Amino acid sequence: MSDLELSDYKKELIFSEIGLKISKARKLSRKKIDTVSKILKIKTSNLLAIEDGQYTSFSDEVYLKGFIKCYAGYLGVDISGELNALYSHEKEKGDKTQKVN
Repeated sequence: MSDLELSDYKKELIFSEIGLKISKARKLSRKKIDTVSKILKIKTSNLLAIEDGQYTSFSDEVYLKGFIKCYAGYLGVDISGELNALYSHEKEKGDKTQKVN
């Protein structure tokens, strides 16, 4: 497995972990996805993609991260550890790219 594949795999794991935490919290709070969608003004399909860890469904990660923070905040889910891991991963990936160039 190449460094790039390993890097993408790690990112996928982080987004999956975030999605599982959010999905579990929503289900435990008995909130319907359609209701949350209307309150947050985020498409149901985007909320489901977040819950499923499907980060590639978004055209830009800026939107994805914003939606995740909004969704997690609404449900009271602490994802700071996962976001820190994601930011560290991105910084590390950027440092490797700069060293190659």
